[in-house]
Amino acid sequence: MSNKELLKEAVNLVKVAAQWKNIAQTLCADEKKKLAMKSHMGHLEVHLISILLDRKKRQYETMGQAAKECMAELVTETGATIPTLPDEWSDSPQDGSSKPTKDDRPKGPARLAQHKYAASGALENVEEVLASKGFQPGMQATRGDVTCTIRKITTSDVEILLDDQTIKVVSASSFLNGEWKLNSKTSKEQEEVEWTSDHPATSIEMQLQVLKAKTMVACWDQMQTAKCKDALNSLSVFKGPRSVTTSKTWAPKKMEIPCATNRVTTCEIGKEGQNELVIGAYKNFYVCLSPATKMGTSEGPSGCCNPFWMIPKSLEPDEVNVEACKDV
Repeated sequence: MSNKELLKEAVNLVKVAAQWKNIAQTLCADEKKKLAMKSHMGHLEVHLISILLDRKKRQYETMGQAAKECMAELVTETGATIPTLPDEWSDSPQDGSSKPTKDDRPKGPARLAQHKYAASGALENVEEVLASKGFQPGMQATRGDVTCTIRKITTSDVEILLDDQTIKVVSASSFLNGEWKLNSKTSKEQEEVEWTSDHPATSIEMQLQVLKAKTMVACWDQMQTAKCKDALNSLSVFKGPRSVTTSKTWAPKKMEIPCATNRVTTCEIGKEGQNELVIGAYKNFYVCLSPATKMGTSEGPSGCCNPFWMIPKSLEPDEVNVEACKDV
């Protein structure tokens, strides 16, 4: 749009805003109503700028639509008599403005609901109007630093749940007048889900983690016994080929090497690793100890090495001189 066209459209939009102000002044004689008029006039001016300069995100396609909506909100707030509106405030574009194409129209909420008024001037379809603006039970809204969840909407009031779980009732007009805004980051309909089947007290995941922790504590306690300390301190480890020897002479079944490790795992029965030592089962899971053979370096972090895991294994009794104890 050229500068000349933009200027011509701006003149027409300002004309509608001036008409709105003249009508509103006749409705708002006392000071309280004048304050409301100024507030809604400010809203209309924001819509004017949006219609003129921000075609993709504007809320209304024409200034007439914006003027009618702001006038309806003013009448609702002040209780004034519904005025006769100019014919120019039709849904067609203002003179000098082009009709928006499909791509120009705002990609936002559905078009606002028409306001229906009772003979007294009160808005009858409050729930429908608020719903068209996105305010429905389960949605979140904000006013300043206050965030709430909408629980219930009636013709005159809105019941809200605050973050501290207190329930308050505020006027529906505070939502109609724009005091509350949708919390766009989190607003969506809430759906209650069933979680008790995964309660920590009955969760298999939780139970397996507790079992692994208890096993680790048992490994630690076993390693602290005098016999295990004595056995570990007597061991020497060699590489190329790897072997483990003891510097002491032990009577049969007197040497007790702890199977301590820093890696306790669980797996489905039948899926244990080749080098893992199965020490028990829980439901359809095995509890396993994985080898601890990592040695630290002078430059790197310390490791966790237990010579127990370096002793060659065999299922043939005649080939071994050390037996793994089943009691951890």
